[in-house]
Amino acid sequence: MTKVKYSLFFLIYLVLIYLTSIYFPAIYKVLMYLHFLCLFIFSIMFLYNLIVILKYIFTHKKK
Repeated sequence: MTKVKYSLFFLIYLVLIYLTSIYFPAIYKVLMYLHFLCLFIFSIMFLYNLIVILKYIFTHKKK
């Protein structure tokens, strides 16, 4: 997919979130909880991978 398609998808996503927040507040709250849960999991995965990469860099010496 190109950047245009990604930006279009993101725009549609924002519009759907906005409409959901107006017309379905309960569903909007559930979506926001899932969103923050995904961000939390992503941040943990990112930190774990960063630690693994740094450990690899510092433990393997160049010849």
